[in-house]
Amino acid sequence: MKPRVIKIGGSTLRSTRDLVRAAEVIQLYRHPIVVVSAFHGVTDTLHRLASGTPTAAEIHETCLALRHQHNVLVNTIADNRQRRIALLSIDRLFHELERLLDGASKLGEVPDFAYAKILSYGERLSAVILRHTL
Repeated sequence: MKPRVIKIGGSTLRSTRDLVRAAEVIQLYRHPIVVVSAFHGVTDTLHRLASGTPTAAEIHETCLALRHQHNVLVNTIADNRQRRIALLSIDRLFHELERLLDGASKLGEVPDFAYAKILSYGERLSAVILRHTL
């Protein structure tokens, strides 16, 4: 049997309702391969941070806002254990992201490899939330 690949784009991930709907679609298939984009607007925000020269305060403030956005989505996870695991994973990812952005800010530039890694955090965060929603 051919594997099913399900692509969930960022334009379809705008709310907790969208997250639940995506999880319902995924559960219709047996062992699908799921490719998930960052939640709507997250990649643009990360691009703005990585493309500019934000201060440490701006980095922290923006990451707090993004973290809040993702934590709201995590709160839709019914299973308490899965919700806790997702929150811990998100905290770890945001800690890494802030350190990476802070280092790039101190350098005054963002090398290509660091830019790509910064943008990847949107997808990585979405994947954590979706995984623990299923």
